[in-house]
Amino acid sequence: MPAKGEGVRTMAELMSQRYEVKDMAEAIEFYYARGWTDGLPVVPPTENSIWGMLESAGLVRTERQGRYKFHYIDWTPLGTIVERWSRSRRGGAKR
Repeated sequence: MPAKGEGVRTMAELMSQRYEVKDMAEAIEFYYARGWTDGLPVVPPTENSIWGMLESAGLVRTERQGRYKFHYIDWTPLGTIVERWSRSRRGGAKR
């Protein structure tokens, strides 16, 4: 087992951080400066784009009540994926 600090990360080190940038252009430059890209174009995620992706994938249902939006996760599609993966791992994959 490696000594502390040699490839072992504490829970605090693994938690997400938020960084403040003034606009998308600065966010993209920030990504490149930190080495978070392989040179291909990067598009910083926004809260709206993440919810939109989850909605289009059928993983979240959004309800509006007045000026409020409520998001509910639908685990059903993920259950189907897990079931297929489990079946393939057992050698009984259907094609």
